[in-house]
Amino acid sequence: MNIEDTVASILSAALETSVAPDAGLVRENTPSWDSLKHVEIIFMIESECGISVPQEAFGNLVSQQAIVDYVRHAQAA
Repeated sequence: MNIEDTVASILSAALETSVAPDAGLVRENTPSWDSLKHVEIIFMIESECGISVPQEAFGNLVSQQAIVDYVRHAQAA
């Protein structure tokens, strides 16, 4: 599974809705993506992708694309 598919799967599970890999989901336009879900998404990203997300990065991961980009960069490091 590629990064886009993995992130879409995580968002789908956390937000309890279907999210396509190219959906372009943004937190501010997604009512179910509240602060608790945001933390859950971050923890799921860490677990599924084998990366660590420092707390100071949480605020930057507010869209599907931002998460994909972050994971791609973290895995390449």
